[in-house]
Amino acid sequence: SIALLYCVLISIRSKSTNEIILASRILGLLSLTVGCQDIGVEHEILEDSIPRISQALKLDSDPSSLLCLLESLAIVTFVEEYDPQDT
Repeated sequence: SIALLYCVLISIRSKSTNEIILASRILGLLSLTVGCQDIGVEHEILEDSIPRISQALKLDSDPSSLLCLLESLAIVTFVEEYDPQDT
């Protein structure tokens, strides 16, 4: 899962809008799938994703890729902060 994370983060730096959109969706799904099972991995996903997403948000101007990047950031942050004991 960590290897997949780094492949996705590399794709987020891509110039292709479609690749950014797909990578950000994969990042959100990876966060939901892995993060709910392994606390250490969810923290690593958040730590490694924020700088890459922030950089991509500054460089990209396409509204659809910006929206997908923001959605994936929201999902990653939610999974990091989610605590099943609170429910």
